[in-house]
Amino acid sequence: MDYSSLPQPLPRLIPADQILPIMKRIVGQYQTVRENIIESVDVQKANFDNLIQPLIDIDNETQGDIAIIAMLRYSSPDPASRQASEEACALVNEDQAAFTARPDFWPLLKAVKEACQEISLHFEARKYLDKLFLEFKQFGHGTLQPVQIHEYLERRNYIDGMRRKYNQRIREDAGGLWFSLDELAGVKKHDLDRFGKDPEKHDMRFVRFSAADSLVVYRNASKSATRKRMYVGNVNNLSQNAKLFEKIVVERDLNARLVGYESHATY
Repeated sequence: MDYSSLPQPLPRLIPADQILPIMKRIVGQYQTVRENIIESVDVQKANFDNLIQPLIDIDNETQGDIAIIAMLRYSSPDPASRQASEEACALVNEDQAAFTARPDFWPLLKAVKEACQEISLHFEARKYLDKLFLEFKQFGHGTLQPVQIHEYLERRNYIDGMRRKYNQRIREDAGGLWFSLDELAGVKKHDLDRFGKDPEKHDMRFVRFSAADSLVVYRNASKSATRKRMYVGNVNNLSQNAKLFEKIVVERDLNARLVGYESHATY
């Protein structure tokens, strides 16, 4: 196949000690772009090119590094990288939420949204504008007082913190069950070889509750009792997440009601 240019380079993995500094730099870039918009644009002059396009440009410039950093939460074998990724993602998410809560950007965004109803935009550009407008509207702009928007923001950040904790527990859970080789009849040898082993009981294997291990048992173990034991154990694992999930549901419902919905289900 003939290429007119070199293929896209492979993404650059970021060392643990650089993750937070890079994300802080990115957040600073976003804040600079937003402040420049606020200082130079008023409602009469606001249009897609001077209000929305700078946000698209900074997104395009930074999304590669943001995606790599976010990915490290799930895939890095280094605990320091995973923890730094968690903190970095919290940083950028809170910054984005604070921006969406800004009352000074809302009238500019509303003016551009109304003006763009009558003009032709590339479908990706319109999609970006519609998404941004919806995010601001869901924060209560146009319906809530500033103090209520602040309340919404504080609760949303609290919810996001609980969500991160919930997911981190799942990702880093080391729980599982011991099975005999007889119980694991039907499971392929290469899977048995990678399961944890007991140095004193050579016929036992430790199957983690991770999707990679549990799915092997569900799909291949020939004994229904084995599959059932794996399923029940997995369902009952991380019981501490149940209370956290209940809190998330309650707080989401409170925020949905704050912005005028009957419940979070209708949000």
